Amino acid sequence: RLVDWLNRALVDGVMTEGSLLLIAAMQDFPFDTGERKFSFTLAAEDLTFRFNRDWPEFVNTNAELTFLGRRLESAASTGQINGVSLQQATASIPDLWRPRLNVDLALQGPAAEMLDVVKASPLLSSADWLEQVGLDGEPILDLALFFPFQRQPMQLDGRVRVTDGGLRLNNPPLQVEQIAGELTFNQDGVAWDGLSGQIDGMDVTSQAATRG
Repeated sequence: RLVDWLNRALVDGVMTEGSLLLIAAMQDFPFDTGERKFSFTLAAEDLTFRFNRDWPEFVNTNAELTFLGRRLESAASTGQINGVSLQQATASIPDLWRPRLNVDLALQGPAAEMLDVVKASPLLSSADWLEQVGLDGEPILDLALFFPFQRQPMQLDGRVRVTDGGLRLNNPPLQVEQIAGELTFNQDGVAWDGLSGQIDGMDVTSQAATRG
């Protein structure tokens, strides 16, 4: 299963470096006890990477992949997803014998392109209503994703930080400018407190939370 996942995830790229540390007999793998040690690291450039088949690909990524005993870790410092810049990304499987994938992402870029990332991902069960939404600005999106596998649903925690953003709704017609603040969300809903902006030149501050 791990090999299948790696074959799907690592779409393209150039391996630039590799290192192996082995202090043990191979029959003792995965070296959980004593002073036995196993570490295998690969570095790649210009990588096209898809950590989950339901998500868009990361492109132009520089990343490092490390196997450390039973653990798998990956870290990337550059790249793009649907035109949005990747500031930082880490992925880990703490125990390869019981795979559970944790992914942490920090993204920043034009709000319209970030909205396209949300539409193209499985973050929302239905994104049709987003066709009525227009966004401006360059927000920062932090995502923590947990994939338990075994046909269990993904879990997530997210945060969007906005400075001088804009929002347009087609129906009902609404335009909000100079939006600033923070919005949080998870698989259960969305919430914000103290989100500020201007409507028709008037300052407004809002708080809201979804339920169910």
